[in-house]
Amino acid sequence: MKKTKLSKKIIIAITLSAIVLLAYTLGWLETYFLAEKYMEKALNNYESGEFLKAIDGYEHYDEQKGEYTYWAGFVQISTMFSSSFSFPKSSISSDAHKMGLKTIIKLNDKELMSYFKKTMRQNNPLILYVCSELYHRIPKNADYFSTVFEKLGGNKENIEKYYLELHEFKQ
Repeated sequence: MKKTKLSKKIIIAITLSAIVLLAYTLGWLETYFLAEKYMEKALNNYESGEFLKAIDGYEHYDEQKGEYTYWAGFVQISTMFSSSFSFPKSSISSDAHKMGLKTIIKLNDKELMSYFKKTMRQNNPLILYVCSELYHRIPKNADYFSTVFEKLGGNKENIEKYYLELHEFKQ
């Protein structure tokens, strides 16, 4: 009789574990396929010279649905698998991060400054790179960008490191 109770508990534990694993796998796959779809759109925007859309995504009106639809950019895609609980890590995140760096260089001064103003108060994994680029592009405001770089969590001594890393991707 004790074996029967123990067997039932083991079967319940295995069943619950299988359900949790299945739910996680389905969620991971859904995120992966969504990231692929977003990445394709972001790459198309990059190739057509729409760099702000490529890096930060955009909303557009979907006439069939009668609502606005959001398309993620490289920044959002790069964070889709950033949770420490996300396993396995997808290479699409690192690819999107690299494309985000390449895109920063492609932005003209006006676009880069606009992007900086829009995202400096958001959780943007590329903001220190943007700040280091502006530090070099607009030398008359170097002190300002150096201070902002530090306020955003960077060390002023590393502004050159970020700039050089950013320009490794220049083509």
